[in-house]
Amino acid sequence: MPSRSAPEDPDKLKRQQAGDYRSADGRFSVRSDRSGEWYVSDAERVSEFGLELVLGPYATIADAKAALARQRAKPTGHAPGQSIGLPQPPSHAELPPPPELPPPPERPQPRERPQPPEPARPTREIARRRRTDDERDAAAGVVRRINDAWLIGSPEEMGPLLDRQMVMEDALLGGTTVGRLPVVGAYLDFVRDAAVTRYAEAAMTVHTWDGVAAVRYGYRLEFERHGRSHITRGQDRWVLRCEGDSWCAVWRVASPDAELA
Repeated sequence: MPSRSAPEDPDKLKRQQAGDYRSADGRFSVRSDRSGEWYVSDAERVSEFGLELVLGPYATIADAKAALARQRAKPTGHAPGQSIGLPQPPSHAELPPPPELPPPPERPQPRERPQPPEPARPTREIARRRRTDDERDAAAGVVRRINDAWLIGSPEEMGPLLDRQMVMEDALLGGTTVGRLPVVGAYLDFVRDAAVTRYAEAAMTVHTWDGVAAVRYGYRLEFERHGRSHITRGQDRWVLRCEGDSWCAVWRVASPDAELA
């Protein structure tokens, strides 16, 4: 009898074109942007905005493939058409019983000094945007790098991407702030005071003309501060100007909706 070939691994990546791969079963896409970072798209899940779920960024395609496998095993996001709402706290009946405490040791044992845990990075959902292979991609990339810096807890890395006279209007970060260093300082105060657990973008648009770019997108931010959980969402608008071959941000305004309970 003829031998049967083994079924194809659904996670196997097939090259579509440079920087663009698709899983063998067609569910996942793995793409690289112009900065060399990799993103995974899940065609069977959507974000809370109803858009295709995009995970990343990842430093290498190997990291992206590992994230693909995790998403298949334990998917995040929502199924298309699923009613999306804020999670409800568990009832007392659902809470597990408290663990039993072990008996105290007969003799005190020396204990190693506990090491502080590494801060967990927030879950991120990036707005999917079709590449245009022109200056609009570069402007969008600068905004993404700025957001990457404060989301990983290193706002100082955004400094070279801001104009010296940068103006920011954001009530969450203290209102109106003028100047590169004060803007970086406002982000530093926030990340030192709050722990971001989730950040999502939606519907990013970019327009450019005569060395000026305008970037706009929706956002949802979840964080914990002073023992309380907060959820805020709204729109972010950026204005950037081109200096030679690079872009820098000159103005940002956040227009949040009312904070969600």
